[in-house]
Amino acid sequence: MEFIAQKAHTGSKYDRMAPNSKPEPTSSGRVLINGVVIYYEIFSDFNPFHRKPRLVYIAGTMSDTRQKSLITAPANQLLQHFQILQFDHRGMGRSSMDLNPANYNMEQFASDVDALLTYVGWESCHIMGHSFGGAIAQEVALRYPWRLAEHRLVLACCSAGGENNTGNAPLNEWVESLDTFRLWENISTATNKQMPKIIALAVACCFKYNRGLLHRDRDVRETFWRKCSRYTMAARKNHDTLSRLPGILCSTLVIAGKWDQIALPDNCKLMVARLPDARFFEYQGGHPMLMSMQAIHAIIHFLLMA
Repeated sequence: MEFIAQKAHTGSKYDRMAPNSKPEPTSSGRVLINGVVIYYEIFSDFNPFHRKPRLVYIAGTMSDTRQKSLITAPANQLLQHFQILQFDHRGMGRSSMDLNPANYNMEQFASDVDALLTYVGWESCHIMGHSFGGAIAQEVALRYPWRLAEHRLVLACCSAGGENNTGNAPLNEWVESLDTFRLWENISTATNKQMPKIIALAVACCFKYNRGLLHRDRDVRETFWRKCSRYTMAARKNHDTLSRLPGILCSTLVIAGKWDQIALPDNCKLMVARLPDARFFEYQGGHPMLMSMQAIHAIIHFLLMA
């Protein structure tokens, strides 16, 4: 039986994909959750001989599933080992906006994740959050611990928030300026300080893609940047879980980029000191964790140990 299962697993369409291919999700849709329509995608190459572990990926600020960041190398290696659920946060990507700023807070973002998991039928799974998504993942782990029953948590390039626990990049000031294109340039500079030129070029291409999206749709540009970005940044600014971290009992991997200027490695280490069962991994890079082969391999190894 082990031989058959292994044979079936190596026959997976994601196992056979070329390094630069961009597979389509096996299912996707929109669902009404907490007053907004959330867009989601599932990459699930299920076969009866080898059921891959489930992993929900919670992306960061200004994320959009149309960026295809999860399915390009090296991040697409995750698809070879896990069924993955990704989605657009309220007000981002293909999800709808809530025009009430009071509904943009960490508790609400965590509630959206919980409701989405209920809708797709995932009672529990691994959870990986990056940047702003890492802050949301902390709230999910604290408020809905059964979602991580017998599973693991990955907190990448994020912090526990609080007054003295922020990065060097003034994201809130950039959003308040409403200078959208300068914002992209500033984030690109801050996240890639001292990174190898090839990685910096890859990130620049990513931002160029987003810039193209905004150029093509003036309504999206105005609505998203002038309202939703400000609301989301306000939620990020009020994030503070430092005193509650001992309540996250599942095994946790905290990842930091050595040159990250948004989520400083020292702040990531502070989380490790407060978490009951945590380990720390630092990769050679900046904020864009999905572009680091080191980080992706560390995540895969950690989650498959569960």
